Amino acid sequence: MVAFGYDYKSNTYKVLASSGSLFEVYSLGLKSWRSIENVPYKFFLLNKPSGKLVNGNLHWLARKKDYSDVLVSLDISNEIFKEIEPPKETYGSFYNLGTLEGCLCLLSFDDDDGLNIWVMQNYGVQESWTKRFIMKHKQIVDDGNLRYMLWPFKSGEILFGSVTIGTAGLVVYDPEYESVKEPNISSLLSHQQELYFESLVSLKSSTYVGEKKKRRNKKKMRNRMEKNI
Repeated sequence: MVAFGYDYKSNTYKVLASSGSLFEVYSLGLKSWRSIENVPYKFFLLNKPSGKLVNGNLHWLARKKDYSDVLVSLDISNEIFKEIEPPKETYGSFYNLGTLEGCLCLLSFDDDDGLNIWVMQNYGVQESWTKRFIMKHKQIVDDGNLRYMLWPFKSGEILFGSVTIGTAGLVVYDPEYESVKEPNISSLLSHQQELYFESLVSLKSSTYVGEKKKRRNKKKMRNRMEKNI
């Protein structure tokens, strides 16, 4: 399992790698590896090994030593793990994690509803979990290898990764019409899919891609304050 994130406190990028309960961190600024000791979780590597980045934290589904399943977050800066309370209705029925409109979301199976997508509207607040979608399409429900939600489109359609539907391991679900279609990518074999965002910022520059926007916002705030004075 490998993850990548930005440490805003030390102004550097970090690579995180794990095998079972062993967790190691490589800092691009220090150019060195170190271990996070006494991690009390084992991570589900077959689901979404890269983790989900929300609110500056990485998230995984994991299993505790007592064999109970939990939703875990890792603060990239402090390198501290915390457990996040899932929706009360989903205890013991987690399937995978995703992001939707910048919010953390949880996929869970229900014998009556099928595949449910829960969205945490207010990060860290258990009561803010909202069931956004109920997917009952036979091709979705019967696919035990529908691994994770990749991307929500503006049209409302959702891209999922799968190892049994489609030649490219991808499937698009339309919640409005409850329909499923396969992208026409015949030359792409089914492998682990990941999202990425292009950037011209070099990792060696120690520059975070969000810094420019933050500086613009701070400048706007100062201008407003000066006008009020």
